[in-house]
Amino acid sequence: MDEIAAEVVLDDGHILTLDPRRPVARALAIAGGRVVAMGGPADVRRWRDRRTRVVSLGGATVVPGLVDAHAHLDREGLKSIYPSPARCRSIVDLQALLRRLAADRKPGEWIVTMPLGTPPFYQDVPSALAEGRWPTRADLDAAAPGHPVYVRGIWGYWNRPPVHSIAVEHNAIQVLEFTLMRVVPRFTHADRLRALRESQRRYAMRGVTAVYEGHGIAPEVLRVYRETHAAGALALRCTLALSPTWAAGEAARAMADLASWAGGRGLGDARLRVGGICLHYGGDAEVARILHASQPYTGWAGFVESANDPAAYREQAELAARHGLRVNTLVTRCLPEVLDVWEDVARRHPIARLRWVLVHLSAASAEALARIRRLGAVATTNPISYLYRSAGEEVARLGGAADQLLPHRSLARQRIRFGLATDNKPADPWAAFAAVVARRDMRTGEVVGARERLTRVQALGALTAGGAFVTFAERERGRLAPGFAADLAVLEHDPLTAPLDALVGQTARLTMVGGEIVHGRAD
Repeated sequence: MDEIAAEVVLDDGHILTLDPRRPVARALAIAGGRVVAMGGPADVRRWRDRRTRVVSLGGATVVPGLVDAHAHLDREGLKSIYPSPARCRSIVDLQALLRRLAADRKPGEWIVTMPLGTPPFYQDVPSALAEGRWPTRADLDAAAPGHPVYVRGIWGYWNRPPVHSIAVEHNAIQVLEFTLMRVVPRFTHADRLRALRESQRRYAMRGVTAVYEGHGIAPEVLRVYRETHAAGALALRCTLALSPTWAAGEAARAMADLASWAGGRGLGDARLRVGGICLHYGGDAEVARILHASQPYTGWAGFVESANDPAAYREQAELAARHGLRVNTLVTRCLPEVLDVWEDVARRHPIARLRWVLVHLSAASAEALARIRRLGAVATTNPISYLYRSAGEEVARLGGAADQLLPHRSLARQRIRFGLATDNKPADPWAAFAAVVARRDMRTGEVVGARERLTRVQALGALTAGGAFVTFAERERGRLAPGFAADLAVLEHDPLTAPLDALVGQTARLTMVGGEIVHGRAD
């Protein structure tokens, strides 16, 4: 045999390659972490020898590994740190849970739980509680009189403020535990280390092999990623932008220092790469001040919120471009203003090659899309929130312009590259897939902006090749073809033919990153 023998051969499968030269195959061979052969059984037979593990798929569907283009990977595992009252249907139920928790604790020890309500959006409280109201301090004291009790409020963007824990908060990014509730036990470094491992397991279970974190990663979370990678426990491919933590007036020096290692495509390897920054436009200055002062702790966020007025944003975007730093900006409500700045910066500095990212691109007119195309910018979208959860409300905010809400078909038509994201609400890319194909509001059943539906092939491409492009990995990942990384998922259901309801929540039978199994078993 002239070739190196394959370590693994997947046989008798329905392989959706996303390679236009061979869109469907029945078998593939993996050697050295890469696909070395594709096609029918005869095409891979010569790569087999007695050492090759042959996995018969029995017709199961194989797709390239999914890329969650705005994952908040670090956050998913944190949800299991504290007990959940999600099944409580009354304050009496909550009190019973608190009594059970108190029985295992020493007098005076804190009891902290996850929020009340049903994940991922927690939209059913307090109406779903039999009493029709939020629990009071008296309710909590009656259940656990010897313990301080804290029922966490939701992360604001899981639903919408106000957020109820004990006090009522109207900030989307909560500051209670940095101010009034500073005494409450916090997520520790050890918690975050455990959580990241659990997060990877849960994402890999859905077929996710890579994530992009354009919202920015705070220093305390970057430390967790680095330690996990050093321990050989970073199973997924993680590309991270950074949260700025500098004070006003320090941007010039900080940008120059950052660019020395996080410029261009960043620094790292195929499992962990850090590059670019998340630069906020607008924001609440007082919230930002509190969160910066609370460093290194970030609570649920994992990033550091900043507040930049138009002049400060323009100054920092210019500095970033001058130093070759990639910029990620959330444009949920400020797309025209951000495009104004980027177009001005692009007149002096080349930014197209850096693929600046429009994060949470929730709505765009035809004119805005043309501007994005000319800039060479890329986008990440969150269809679970803006289509599945609240499409009707978003269209009302747009004055009825339903075709401007997450205009995925127009993005594809304009050849603007984009990736789909879960935003960790929930950590299920198949919910995002279903949302962009159906464009149906889950609460009303209404189809919104039908002309902007993606075909199933386009949606799968956005979840794979689209995310790979966002992470500068389109020549390595995003399709299954000889020479590409063996990042793949063997699925329960074929995403091109199965009912959408069957896809949502599906788990992969097997997920591989670089030919290594990160979920399931190959037998």
